[in-house]
Amino acid sequence: PWRAQLDPFGVEGNARKLWATLEKKNPAFAGRQPYLVKSGKLTRLQAGGFVNKGEAESFCTALRKDGQPCLVVDK
Repeated sequence: PWRAQLDPFGVEGNARKLWATLEKKNPAFAGRQPYLVKSGKLTRLQAGGFVNKGEAESFCTALRKDGQPCLVVDK
């Protein structure tokens, strides 16, 4: 049930572009499922497929080291 939220976007296509970019350069994305969650005018980009909160936290920690915002959320 845990996900890692990367960024909110006003344009859904930008969320898709970020996912494609991060997936190519970061091995932490292997086996992760992208979710585009609509919230009003925003599209929140989330990564899923985590077994528990700790796994999602480790994912976010790795991303933050590269300067990518990341927040663990319970779907």
